[in-house]
Amino acid sequence: MSELDLSSQPEVLALFDGPVSIVVGSSSGHKKPHFARAQGIRPGERANDVVVFVPDVTAHSILSDVQENENIAVTVGDISNFETRQFVGVCTRVEQASDSDLDLCDAMLACSGETVAMFFGDEGAEAWKRMVTRPAKALHIQVLNVYDQTPGNRAGVKLL
Repeated sequence: MSELDLSSQPEVLALFDGPVSIVVGSSSGHKKPHFARAQGIRPGERANDVVVFVPDVTAHSILSDVQENENIAVTVGDISNFETRQFVGVCTRVEQASDSDLDLCDAMLACSGETVAMFFGDEGAEAWKRMVTRPAKALHIQVLNVYDQTPGNRAGVKLL
């Protein structure tokens, strides 16, 4: 099986430019599911890697799960048009997010807040922008498959 190359579909990586909502899903070794909101995402070092940033205050269950079961899914949705992708893979490494990665999270949150205002008004946007980003864990994920999860006929279609 050839290694997945995320750069082969630039529109997939273009989602990372925001405004986005990012959700990480995992399950324990006993298949108990967990969910956490991530505050940032970027391409990883290799062509088939992404790095997702989950605030420490919400990361506990995800971190526990990946020690028992490395399988993980990350859903990234453009909140301006609902274009959504799910990245399915394995967590290969966890580390503390760097200062530059935390700055990326802050920028992504601010960018998304402007779009949230269109749907939920200024109060909703301000609440969105106040979400915790620091400190955070950087989850390195080897992506095995990418699915379209955009609402409608394309939902569930395997892209890579």
